[in-house]
Amino acid sequence: GYGVALALGGDYTPTGNLAIRVENILFPSNHDGYSWVLTSLMFGAMTACGMFCTEVLRSGKSAIRKILLLACLGILLLVGGLIWEHWEPAIKRIYTLSFTAQALGYGVLMLTLLYIVIDVCHVQRGWGIFLA
Repeated sequence: GYGVALALGGDYTPTGNLAIRVENILFPSNHDGYSWVLTSLMFGAMTACGMFCTEVLRSGKSAIRKILLLACLGILLLVGGLIWEHWEPAIKRIYTLSFTAQALGYGVLMLTLLYIVIDVCHVQRGWGIFLA
Protein backbone atom coordinates (compact mmCIF):
# COMPACT_ATOMS: atom_id res chain seq x y z
CA GLY A 1 0.00 0.00 0.00
CA TYR A 2 2.84 2.39 0.80
CA GLY A 3 4.44 1.93 -2.62
CA VAL A 4 1.12 2.56 -4.37
CA ALA A 5 0.48 5.65 -2.26
CA LEU A 6 3.89 7.07 -3.18
CA ALA A 7 3.34 6.30 -6.86
CA LEU A 8 -0.11 7.89 -6.98
CA GLY A 9 0.54 10.73 -4.55
CA GLY A 10 3.17 12.65 -6.46
CA ASP A 11 6.59 12.20 -7.96
CA TYR A 12 9.87 11.11 -6.43
CA THR A 13 11.56 14.51 -6.28
CA PRO A 14 12.75 15.81 -2.89
CA THR A 15 9.78 18.16 -2.58
CA GLY A 16 7.14 16.47 -4.73
CA ASN A 17 6.84 13.06 -3.08
CA LEU A 18 3.88 12.23 -0.89
CA ALA A 19 5.90 11.23 2.18
CA ILE A 20 7.72 14.57 2.45
CA ARG A 21 4.56 16.54 1.65
CA VAL A 22 2.74 14.81 4.52
CA GLU A 23 5.74 15.49 6.75
CA ASN A 24 5.70 19.18 5.83
CA ILE A 25 1.98 19.44 6.62
CA LEU A 26 2.25 17.74 10.01
CA PHE A 27 5.62 19.18 11.08
CA PRO A 28 6.30 22.31 9.00
CA SER A 29 9.09 23.70 11.20
CA ASN A 30 10.84 20.41 11.94
CA HIS A 31 11.90 19.07 8.57
CA ASP A 32 15.29 17.52 7.89
CA GLY A 33 14.53 15.99 4.50
CA TYR A 34 13.59 12.61 5.93
CA SER A 35 10.08 11.27 6.23
CA TRP A 36 8.94 9.61 9.44
CA VAL A 37 5.14 9.48 9.43
CA LEU A 38 4.35 7.46 6.30
CA THR A 39 7.65 5.62 6.35
CA SER A 40 6.72 4.07 9.68
CA LEU A 41 4.89 1.49 7.54
CA MET A 42 8.24 0.42 6.15
CA PHE A 43 9.76 0.40 9.64
CA GLY A 44 7.08 -2.13 10.55
CA ALA A 45 8.07 -4.26 7.57
CA MET A 46 11.71 -4.14 8.66
CA THR A 47 10.75 -5.17 12.18
CA ALA A 48 8.68 -8.08 10.86
CA CYS A 49 11.61 -9.23 8.71
CA GLY A 50 13.93 -9.11 11.72
CA MET A 51 11.42 -11.05 13.79
CA PHE A 52 11.16 -13.72 11.09
CA CYS A 53 14.96 -14.05 10.92
CA THR A 54 15.12 -14.34 14.70
CA GLU A 55 12.50 -17.09 14.68
CA VAL A 56 14.46 -18.98 12.02
CA LEU A 57 17.70 -18.73 14.01
CA ARG A 58 16.05 -19.74 17.30
CA SER A 59 14.19 -22.67 15.75
CA GLY A 60 15.24 -26.27 16.10
CA LYS A 61 15.95 -26.56 12.38
CA SER A 62 19.32 -27.82 11.21
CA ALA A 63 22.05 -25.32 10.45
CA ILE A 64 21.82 -26.03 6.72
CA ARG A 65 18.07 -25.43 6.72
CA LYS A 66 18.50 -22.15 8.60
CA ILE A 67 21.17 -21.03 6.13
CA LEU A 68 18.98 -21.93 3.16
CA LEU A 69 15.92 -20.16 4.57
CA LEU A 70 17.83 -16.98 5.40
CA ALA A 71 19.79 -16.96 2.13
CA CYS A 72 16.63 -17.49 0.07
CA LEU A 73 14.85 -14.68 1.93
CA GLY A 74 17.81 -12.35 1.46
CA ILE A 75 18.12 -13.12 -2.23
CA LEU A 76 14.36 -12.75 -2.81
CA LEU A 77 14.30 -9.38 -1.05
CA LEU A 78 17.38 -8.11 -2.87
CA VAL A 79 16.29 -9.26 -6.32
CA GLY A 80 12.74 -8.06 -5.68
CA GLY A 81 14.02 -4.62 -4.69
CA LEU A 82 16.27 -4.42 -7.73
CA ILE A 83 13.43 -5.42 -10.04
CA TRP A 84 10.99 -3.01 -8.34
CA GLU A 85 13.53 -0.22 -8.84
CA HIS A 86 12.53 -0.16 -12.51
CA TRP A 87 9.19 1.35 -11.45
CA GLU A 88 10.10 3.10 -8.23
CA PRO A 89 13.54 4.55 -7.48
CA ALA A 90 15.41 3.46 -4.35
CA ILE A 91 15.31 6.55 -2.12
CA LYS A 92 16.51 6.30 1.46
CA ARG A 93 15.00 9.57 2.70
CA ILE A 94 11.47 8.30 2.07
CA TYR A 95 12.15 4.56 2.40
CA THR A 96 10.66 3.57 -0.92
CA LEU A 97 9.65 -0.04 -1.29
CA SER A 98 12.59 -0.75 -3.61
CA PHE A 99 15.08 0.80 -1.15
CA THR A 100 13.63 -1.07 1.82
CA ALA A 101 13.62 -4.43 0.02
CA GLN A 102 17.22 -3.99 -1.12
CA ALA A 103 18.40 -2.90 2.34
CA LEU A 104 16.63 -5.83 3.97
CA GLY A 105 18.05 -8.22 1.37
CA TYR A 106 21.62 -7.09 2.04
CA GLY A 107 20.99 -7.20 5.79
CA VAL A 108 19.59 -10.73 5.76
CA LEU A 109 22.44 -11.95 3.55
CA MET A 110 24.97 -10.44 5.97
CA LEU A 111 23.16 -12.06 8.89
CA THR A 112 23.38 -15.38 7.04
CA LEU A 113 27.11 -14.90 6.50
CA LEU A 114 27.66 -14.04 10.17
CA TYR A 115 25.63 -17.08 11.23
CA ILE A 116 27.79 -19.31 9.04
CA VAL A 117 31.08 -17.84 10.26
CA ILE A 118 30.26 -17.52 13.98
CA ASP A 119 27.75 -20.27 14.77
CA VAL A 120 28.46 -22.92 12.15
CA CYS A 121 32.23 -22.57 11.68
CA HIS A 122 32.79 -21.41 15.28
CA VAL A 123 35.15 -18.59 14.30
CA GLN A 124 34.63 -16.44 17.36
CA ARG A 125 37.93 -14.64 17.86
CA GLY A 126 37.66 -10.99 16.84
CA TRP A 127 33.85 -11.02 16.60
CA GLY A 128 33.23 -9.71 20.12
CA ILE A 129 31.21 -6.74 18.92
CA PHE A 130 28.79 -9.11 17.21
CA LEU A 131 28.63 -11.56 20.09
CA ALA A 132 27.94 -9.01 22.84
